[in-house]
Amino acid sequence: MKQTSTQPETLSRGRTNLALATLFLGMFVLGSGELLVVGLLTLIAADLQVSIPTAGVLVTAYALGLAMGARS
Repeated sequence: MKQTSTQPETLSRGRTNLALATLFLGMFVLGSGELLVVGLLTLIAADLQVSIPTAGVLVTAYALGLAMGARS
């Protein structure tokens, strides 16, 4: 019969720092992606030749995409 340890395995300090850095980078990219569209909204609206509120639907579509992706 195989014995199992009741103590949780601990990660080395280097692996912990790598995991935290990866999480930080991922959140930075996602956060920047969300806020970048808002800052460029007037340029996007002008480029697509639509009104600013119509171009603002991109922010809503992105938020819905994140919400639906989080359900999976």
